[in-house]
Amino acid sequence: MTPRAILFVNYGDEPFGGQERVVLDLIDGLDRTRFRPVMWCNAPSLATACTDRGVPVVCSHLAHFLDYSSPAFNPRRWLALVREGRRLIARHKAAVVHANGAAPLQWMVPAARLAGIPVLGHIHTRYLRRSRYVLLCHAADLIVGVSRRTIAPFLDDGMAEARVRVVHNGIDTRRLGGQGEDLRARFGIGREVLLLLSVGALIPLKAHDVLLHALASLPPSDPAPRLLIVGDGPSRGDLERLAAALGLADRVQFLGRLADPSSAYRAADLFVLPSRQEGFPLVVLEAGWFGLARIATDVGGVPEAVRHGETGLIVPPDDVRALAEAIARLGADAQMRRRFGEAARAEVIARFTLTRMVDTFQDLYAELAKASGRGSVLRPYLRLFGSWPRERALGGGAP
Repeated sequence: MTPRAILFVNYGDEPFGGQERVVLDLIDGLDRTRFRPVMWCNAPSLATACTDRGVPVVCSHLAHFLDYSSPAFNPRRWLALVREGRRLIARHKAAVVHANGAAPLQWMVPAARLAGIPVLGHIHTRYLRRSRYVLLCHAADLIVGVSRRTIAPFLDDGMAEARVRVVHNGIDTRRLGGQGEDLRARFGIGREVLLLLSVGALIPLKAHDVLLHALASLPPSDPAPRLLIVGDGPSRGDLERLAAALGLADRVQFLGRLADPSSAYRAADLFVLPSRQEGFPLVVLEAGWFGLARIATDVGGVPEAVRHGETGLIVPPDDVRALAEAIARLGADAQMRRRFGEAARAEVIARFTLTRMVDTFQDLYAELAKASGRGSVLRPYLRLFGSWPRERALGGGAP
């Protein structure tokens, strides 16, 4: 049987982040006797990663329009993207388009319709209503969200349940097998010291500032808790200055990006994710696989990955006091940390592996490729236009 080509289309940041990590892991796990991946993207780092894997790739400037803070609509540019999408479908004889994120749907839905093949939208975060409509999400054959919270707005818009699925992200544990250096020894941190770990890009949405304020507000203790921060980004300088201003300069280590974060997970006693916004973060799954108790905020799909009181603690976002109380609670109770960590590892192994994620997507590709008909895509749009005059009269907003 000739493998079916899957055209992946990703429009993201440089360097790439979690959304791209998920699609690379998916590509790595595909059964190449059944499916042949092709990538169209705008990020050179993602293009290089695909080339290293032997995946055909086209890297070019991409754009989306009519959305919040997007450029003014350029019909010529939009039509050029549609034509290029259709050309790539024809060139590679693609059977399914996998739009990684909502933005590519704006030009890949019409390209796929013209080519007569199905398109899947892989949604990694919660989109506002305007974005959902102008990006043509409702016209995709299938919307796959990384969490229940991610897909809930589409169901509220009137999309049929049969055209909406949840596929939680899974982690490739093969990437987490390294030992690395002993970070406690490197920084002179004894085993008796509570060592916190946070992993993520250093950007405002990740809210490392909240974590630093929470750490500074903990009651005095001897020895005082320490913190490792893995990741890099434009906020690094501001965060280093904040740590110094809070008197934490000698208790917080900024490690930058690590190709293999295993050494950080192995060194830590407790994982903390203080984000203001998330989809379904891989880092909480990785921490769970290492048997770490986790504290995370009630955003996105996080509560589906961290069960409050069973595999970790969930706190409100931007709440320094609640975060500090959770750190103090788990920091003082090694038995609770151990119980949460063991339960977290068991759940990751059972529910959040790369194998499970890949198998589910391969079944969806096969299902889409052989589907003879498509469900109506008009109901969400008719519902929008039907409610628009009333909402405008009332001055109603859009979630």
